[in-house]
Amino acid sequence: MDITGTGISATVTGIPSGTHVYTVTNSDGCTSAVSGSVKINAPLIIPTAPQIGTISQPTCSVATGSVVLSGLPSSGTWTLLRTPDNVTTSGSGSSVTIPGLDPDTYSFRVTNADGCTSVASGNVVISAQPPTPTAPVVGAITQPTCAVATGSVVLSGLPASGTWTLTRSPGPGTITGTGTSRTVSGLPTGTYTYTVTNSYGCTSVPSGVIVINAQPVTPAAPTIGTVTQPTCTTATGSVEVTGLPATGSWTLTRYPDVVKFNGSGTSITISNLAANTYTFTVTNDDGCNSVASASVTINAQPLTPATPIIGTIMQPTCSVATGSVVVSGLPSAGWTLTRYPSGNTLSGTGTSVTISGLTAGSYTFTVTNLAGCTSALSSAALINAQPPTPAAPVQNVDCVQGYGKAVVTVISPTGSGYEYRIDAGTYQTSNIFSNVANGSHTITVKNSDGCTATGASFLVSCGCANPPTLSLTSTSGSTCGLSLIHISEPTRPY
Repeated sequence: MDITGTGISATVTGIPSGTHVYTVTNSDGCTSAVSGSVKINAPLIIPTAPQIGTISQPTCSVATGSVVLSGLPSSGTWTLLRTPDNVTTSGSGSSVTIPGLDPDTYSFRVTNADGCTSVASGNVVISAQPPTPTAPVVGAITQPTCAVATGSVVLSGLPASGTWTLTRSPGPGTITGTGTSRTVSGLPTGTYTYTVTNSYGCTSVPSGVIVINAQPVTPAAPTIGTVTQPTCTTATGSVEVTGLPATGSWTLTRYPDVVKFNGSGTSITISNLAANTYTFTVTNDDGCNSVASASVTINAQPLTPATPIIGTIMQPTCSVATGSVVVSGLPSAGWTLTRYPSGNTLSGTGTSVTISGLTAGSYTFTVTNLAGCTSALSSAALINAQPPTPAAPVQNVDCVQGYGKAVVTVISPTGSGYEYRIDAGTYQTSNIFSNVANGSHTITVKNSDGCTATGASFLVSCGCANPPTLSLTSTSGSTCGLSLIHISEPTRPY
């Protein structure tokens, strides 16, 4: 490289880097010896602006951001100047990560080891840290019920803007929504907490503890046990109800009349049940109601028959030793009549019956119908003793009234109340019969009860029916087989 000039000195510019020597040639064309060597360094390099790389924004847990800067001088050291806060960072290498950037807009210049400074980089915008939501606030907890196996909880204090996600722990279970509160349902038995993640992806600390109890046990339907129906003497029935909760107390409800019974233990007997069809439910200590039991039917009380009616009484007679009575008002379908005091029974149908063969005494009757119900005692039927039959009469025959006539006197029985007749004659109160003709006769005696007795037949033989004429003269021979002598009057035959 030649330079022409005048004067004793000259400034040479534009010398490339390297080691150089110079000679000078004057106007005469004479050239000097070589000068000392001149070393020209390489030219200084102005670094390029730092290149903006990955920008890491503040996170839910980290309040500052960072940026990766590249394109830095690869040799030597450098110094970065950050604006607007004029923070410097020194280092080496072609890239660096600048951390701890508060929310702002930054640019960077780099100065190399030669002191050369680049132009400003592009802007680095660090956003504000995303807000971390507060823990959800546990509100009203609804426990499982007898009919619903799961519980629920009201969570409030949720992010007012944007969409959020609730996460249950232990899970699984997430819910996405908006608004400041939410009722979370379908929670099985367990202990839970919730966190909420907002639209920035920031998650709160856990909520308070939520305890969901086990579902109350619903009791089984009561079991119908022994059923006692109304009886002839008891108007109501009873039923044994079993299968009730073994622990705690319970309330048994009877339908259709909705009568409640409180108690404990696995069974109870419900009495005083009027005729109807019943079912039962049981409610345990947890307030859970069973389904209805099987139905139980209490029948109407069997009808007790009316008291038998004592009708016509036939008393014993002189010839019949026993009496009878007509008993009416009996159940027409069938019955058993019981006689007291003997306890004899008679079964039959129809509304009346005649009871015969009754010896002297006082009788009452009850009637038992086909349902087994027995009436009250009837009034008394009094059967008298059989009227006494008088003893067979004994008579005396006296022929004082002449031939063919006699006086017959009943010598027994005698006394007040007796009447007598001979043969088929009329009864008389006198026990003496006059002018009884010869022949066979019977005497009948009747007492005051009307009972009669007839004695053995007897013979009246009082001489001729036509006695001889009186004569004062002795006559030999016989009349009617009798020898006559001189008599003043007929003599009595003996």
